[in-house]
Amino acid sequence: MAYAFKHITVAAFEIHPAIALVKAPQKNFLQTNFAFLTSKSAYAQQYWTAAPVTTASFSFKGMPARQLEKSHFWKSLCDSRSAGNNPDVWALQIPFVGRYQKADLQLHQEAPGITCSIVPMIYLCTMGWSIQLKIDVEGDIKKAQLIDLMGWLAGGANGGFSLRIGTATMTVKEVFRHFNNLVREEVYVKGTQPDGGIKIFRQQLLSVNSYEGSMEAYPKMPSDEKALMRSLLYGRSIQPLNLVQEERDYPVTKTIISGSGVNFALSDFERGTLIFLQREANNPHPVNRENKRKVVCFASNCKNCLLLSYLMWQFYTQSGSAVAGSVWAGLRDDVLLTLKSMPVNFSNTFCKNLFAQHSGIAGLLKQ
Repeated sequence: MAYAFKHITVAAFEIHPAIALVKAPQKNFLQTNFAFLTSKSAYAQQYWTAAPVTTASFSFKGMPARQLEKSHFWKSLCDSRSAGNNPDVWALQIPFVGRYQKADLQLHQEAPGITCSIVPMIYLCTMGWSIQLKIDVEGDIKKAQLIDLMGWLAGGANGGFSLRIGTATMTVKEVFRHFNNLVREEVYVKGTQPDGGIKIFRQQLLSVNSYEGSMEAYPKMPSDEKALMRSLLYGRSIQPLNLVQEERDYPVTKTIISGSGVNFALSDFERGTLIFLQREANNPHPVNRENKRKVVCFASNCKNCLLLSYLMWQFYTQSGSAVAGSVWAGLRDDVLLTLKSMPVNFSNTFCKNLFAQHSGIAGLLKQ
């Protein structure tokens, strides 16, 4: 079976819980125009206002009601808890979206026949923030190119890809550091280390949006194709003869999204996820716009679920020192309640698997 990949999207993101605000509540960590982050009423008021909060590099704004309604993940979350006539954005920690106001980040590639784009975005809430790099690659994408891209994003050799901010060439790690430093300096008070130096959680979600070739249910795939799927997930070439050992050494969570197994996801929750909706991504002529929308929406829902649940998991786990009766103790209770509600209210099979199989999150849900 041969796959000819035509369009893929990667969402690479980091999680930064602002845990220092809980551990040192007497200290001022926030810039004046972001003081609303620590007040339930001010958070909600700012969320529903039309005016963005701008900094030298970003424009932060709550997601409009129409966008929250269109997204299956955000809608299910918003429907689970309300405050008056609106969703309780504080208790649910629906994030503000920060859009980068400069055009100096560029993704370069050396291979002919493909085009690449990159868009940075910040998700900001009381619990902390997440940096996301959304990368789209279109054209005649070779398997080796896609494996190299995923390996490079994880910190490997560049494989013909490079990032620049202005005239400076940077590694992926350096670009994440650049944007994290901007958040620390423009949202928080410079030098205060709001995330307290705890472990950074980085994830990569790869969605195959369009391809040409046949369809095969994952359980029935021959070993060379299963090895390819793992190669895309891990960003390194895995040989079919080594597949059994790989499966033993690096177990992944398999999510069968359709009954036949043609649509599936592979996840290593310490690293990332591959989503392959073959039925919808198989590229007919002319392109089926509804199928294209389904692929993009499913991947977006999975990414948003991962991003918020990981941030909640880390915030709750690290905030045990919150003083009883404080705003932080109340938020901690809200976060646990929200986490527990997610697998009940959101029917996405991938996210249900996340809550059941991720040891840290599954452990919290049992409390």
